[in-house]
Amino acid sequence: MVIHARPLGDASPYPLGAVNEGPPHAIVSANTRYFEAGPVTVGLEYRVVNDSVRAARFAGVAEFKPLGTEFKGYSIHVIESTSGIERLRFDHFPGQWHYHYMRPPHDNIRVGYDEAAFGSMIDWSLSCLTTRLPQMLATAGATDLVKNIDPEDMRPIVAEIRKIISAESINPS
Repeated sequence: MVIHARPLGDASPYPLGAVNEGPPHAIVSANTRYFEAGPVTVGLEYRVVNDSVRAARFAGVAEFKPLGTEFKGYSIHVIESTSGIERLRFDHFPGQWHYHYMRPPHDNIRVGYDEAAFGSMIDWSLSCLTTRLPQMLATAGATDLVKNIDPEDMRPIVAEIRKIISAESINPS
C-alpha cells in the first residue's frame, strides 16, 4: 500500500519513488546466498512474487486486491551485518525493475528503475555496490556504516554474483 508519492521538485531526501507502508516482502533465507563485506552483508536471492506471497505480506489490509500476476527474478539485499536490518534492495523483475531504500522503523522507499535510460539493471545494481554504496547507505539513513565501507571488499562479491547469475542462466537483464 502506497502511503504517498513525492511530487517532482520536492526538496525532501526522496524526490523519486513512493513511500510504502512497512518493509518490502521478507527475505527468504532458504533461497538466498549471503556474502560478508565488513559492516554489510550482501544477499543474492531468486524470488517469485505472486498473489499468495503478496496476500501473506498484506494480511489484514482491507484494500489488498489480487493482481493475478507473478514476478520472478533476482533481488540483491544490502543488510547491516551487526543488526540484520536490510537497508537497500535491488529487485530485478522484468517489467517491474525497481530498488528500495529502507529507513527503519517505517520508511520503505520504492524507486522505479528506467532501463531505457540506464541499461541493464543487474549491471547498474552491481556497479552501485562498488561505486555508490556509501552514498546509497547514507540515503537509507545508515550513515554510521558509511565510514567503514571499503569498495574493494565489494569487488569479489560482485564477481561472485555475476558468476552465479551467469551459471544459472537466469538473467533478467
